[in-house]
Amino acid sequence: MTPEQRAKATVMRYVDEVWNAHDLDAIDDIFHENFRYYGFTAGDAIGGRAAIRPFYENLLQAFPDIRAEVDTQVAEGNRVATFKTVRGTHRGESHGIQASGKRIEVFVADVFRVEKNKIIESWALLD
Repeated sequence: MTPEQRAKATVMRYVDEVWNAHDLDAIDDIFHENFRYYGFTAGDAIGGRAAIRPFYENLLQAFPDIRAEVDTQVAEGNRVATFKTVRGTHRGESHGIQASGKRIEVFVADVFRVEKNKIIESWALLD
């Protein structure tokens, strides 16, 4: 496998296992302990692998059927760009917002940096 293929496989594992199978135990295997996330959350970057689980626990409480479909994925070296569509139904409370029962569809552009088959950095833009 080329470095690009390995990096893409790591990111696809993240999408398949965390986003789609909702396997939060996979986080420890997929993310580097010094992971940093820069994206749609308010304030500074999320730091450390330990901060990922609470994010997904909250997300899954609000959207228990959430899934991500990768539309496009390209890689160069240890960086992977992924365009995906995230869909789910707002069935639970999150951050003080009560469940609406409405379906959501969000387009996400991510760039991941992968080191030794673990995601160490991620940048995300949502529409």
